[in-house]
Amino acid sequence: MKKLLSIILLATSLPTLAGSVGGTGGSTEVTQILNNTELLAQTAQQAKMVQIQLQAALQDPSTPWAQTMASLRKLQSVYNTSQSIGYSLASVQSQFNNMYKGYGQGGNMLDKILSWGDQTRGSLQNLLSTSGWTMDQVQSEASLIESLRERGQSAQGQMQATQVGNAISVQMVQQIQQLRQLQAAQAQAMGSYLAQQNQKAGDDEANARALFPTTDMPFKR
Repeated sequence: MKKLLSIILLATSLPTLAGSVGGTGGSTEVTQILNNTELLAQTAQQAKMVQIQLQAALQDPSTPWAQTMASLRKLQSVYNTSQSIGYSLASVQSQFNNMYKGYGQGGNMLDKILSWGDQTRGSLQNLLSTSGWTMDQVQSEASLIESLRERGQSAQGQMQATQVGNAISVQMVQQIQQLRQLQAAQAQAMGSYLAQQNQKAGDDEANARALFPTTDMPFKR
C-alpha cells in the first residue's frame, strides 16, 4: 500500500506546466482516492472487530443482549460506510474517465466497482431473507433498533439475530477486502496514467524549448 500511495503522490507532485495533468485535473480525484484509502482501512478493521464480537456472542449464550445489539448496530454502520465508499470510488472513476478520454481502463474498472455494490447488496438481501428479514427492516438505524427489540423478546429471537449478524459480518469482511483490492487497482492505474501524462508533458515542453529556446511561454497540451 505504501508503494501504491508513493506512485499516486509522485504522479501529482511532478513539476508540471499550466494546463498539464497534475496542475489542474486529476489532483482532485487522487485526493479522493487517498481519503478513501484511509477510510476503507478503518472500515475493514471495524468489520473484523464486529465479526469477532458476534462470533464470541454465538459461542457464549450468556452475552448480554444489549452488547450484541450494539455489535449489530455497528455492523449496519460498517455496511453503510462500505456502500458509501463504493459509490465514491465509482464517482471518482466516472469523473476521471470523462476528464481523460484516452484512459483505456476506465470503463472496465467502473463496471467492476458497480458490480461490487450490486453483489454486496444482493448478498445481504439473501442472508436477511433466510431469517425472514427485509432490507427495509435494517435500512435505517431506527428500523434496525425496532427490529432487534422485537427479536430480543425471546432467547430464540436473540440467537437468530446473532446468527444472521454473524453471517453478514463474515460476508462484509470478505466484501470489504474485495473493495480494497479494487480500490488499490484503481489507484495504481490512475497514478500510472497521470505519471505517464506528466512525463509526456515534460518531454513535449523540453522539445518545444529546444526548438524555440527564446520562448518564455509555458507549453500547453
